[in-house]
Amino acid sequence: MKGPHRLPDFSVVVWIKKNQNFGAVRSEVLAAAGAEPYEMTEYQGMADFHWATSSVVDARKLAEALKVAVSDPKSFRCG
Repeated sequence: MKGPHRLPDFSVVVWIKKNQNFGAVRSEVLAAAGAEPYEMTEYQGMADFHWATSSVVDARKLAEALKVAVSDPKSFRCG
């Protein structure tokens, strides 16, 4: 597929529940990624963030960096 609507070779996607912790978790995820996502959408109380990479190696590195941001269970308390 060519043109302005071409999908990236690899994408890393993170879904975040839009609750009272959303702002803090979003900030942690964006800081860990080190780049703005190319797309962000909201659906049924969730927000999903998409980052593009050109290789599977880069996608795995990004996913590992994002794991650090979401590994703290305190980030995902509900209530």
